[in-house]
Amino acid sequence: LLFWMSAPIFAGFILMTLQGKVQANWPVLGTTGLLMTGCVALPSLKKWAYALIGVGISISALLSAALYTTPTLYSYGLLKNKIDPTKEMLGYAELGYITRLKLETLDMPRVILSSRYQTAAELAFNTGGRPPVLYVNPGNKRDTEYDHWDWPDLTDTLVLYVNERPELPEAVARRFFNCQPYGSAIMERHGQKLRSAWFWVCWDDRFVATP
Repeated sequence: LLFWMSAPIFAGFILMTLQGKVQANWPVLGTTGLLMTGCVALPSLKKWAYALIGVGISISALLSAALYTTPTLYSYGLLKNKIDPTKEMLGYAELGYITRLKLETLDMPRVILSSRYQTAAELAFNTGGRPPVLYVNPGNKRDTEYDHWDWPDLTDTLVLYVNERPELPEAVARRFFNCQPYGSAIMERHGQKLRSAWFWVCWDDRFVATP
């Protein structure tokens, strides 16, 4: 009876996976009946079954400990950053801080520009003071929502272009009459590089809005 209480729940979610995405925690309700079934059957199990259960619990405990301590191992440099599954999210807090310092050295009103929408999004959240952030498609990427952002009037405004590659894309060079290199930075964690960034200061927008 307990088994048949859980079976329809699991079967239903298995069928749902054929049509869409199912979160791993959704069928948890079905484990209630299985857990109770296991408790009822536990006294009648053979010794080898107890040993198998013990092995399963031990493996689960080791995996849980590894998953819990992995961030600590990365933070102390005991594991390489390139195998860190969160590596694409790392280094942006530091990049936002450095970008803010760069902006503070510019006297005129300023905005941030990037040709990588992931970089633009992270700088929008991680740069102190929440300065305006713009995105320009380098020409070889599919359109995203960032391509539909309206650009403000950049008259008398300095644009700090941030790229995670040491190059000024043609799309940026064509947009402004003037662009000058403005340094670079390397973000590290315990001596291991997380990401690099190169900066340019651009001004005199060729397509500045006119009244």
